[in-house]
Amino acid sequence: MKIERINSNPAMIEEYRNRGASYWGGILLPTKYLHQGDVYAAFDDTGAMVGGYAVVMASPFRTIELLPDVTKRDHPLLQLFKVEQPIEVTGVWFNPSSRSKLESLRLWYHLIRTILRSNRSHIIFGFNGSSAGLRKLYDSLSPVVLFDGAGNKGATSDGVATHSSLVVCAAPTSRLIPALSRQFVSRVFSLKDRGVYRLHGNAPRVNRPA
Repeated sequence: MKIERINSNPAMIEEYRNRGASYWGGILLPTKYLHQGDVYAAFDDTGAMVGGYAVVMASPFRTIELLPDVTKRDHPLLQLFKVEQPIEVTGVWFNPSSRSKLESLRLWYHLIRTILRSNRSHIIFGFNGSSAGLRKLYDSLSPVVLFDGAGNKGATSDGVATHSSLVVCAAPTSRLIPALSRQFVSRVFSLKDRGVYRLHGNAPRVNRPA
């Protein structure tokens, strides 16, 4: 699998956002917004797009626009972000059929490396609050929850709808490496099938010693 920045390829940007919309509850991220930052796509060995993500480093940040006015006005982190802008992570998606061989971990590693190279002190991100899996994943960062409730569909400057149940979080970028390490251990070595260990993907099964 290879991962490439695709900002200069309009056709790939369209494929990324159209295919991603099926993972984002039908939300189609605006092209103009994506070009505020960098968009990366993952391709399998046949050249098919199997995932991607975007990072935005210049305001307006969609996740901040979605926050209640009182949070934007009074929350200490939002005051900090007026001086030290965060890096916003958005539009993450990955084809489930490609997850069995740890490619998803490679995509997360690439994303974390991109974030760390930005030299921003915090990340900010939003996700569908009705997804228990996403909550569990992002809880590994021990984030500050800025909002958890009904999404405000008319809040963004571009007018694009958001999730009906929305969670917006922020976390120090220093927590990314420990979180990735835990994900690696969890994905590579898992106990399954009543006492049988196996590596994810096509690795052979090994019987647990008696």
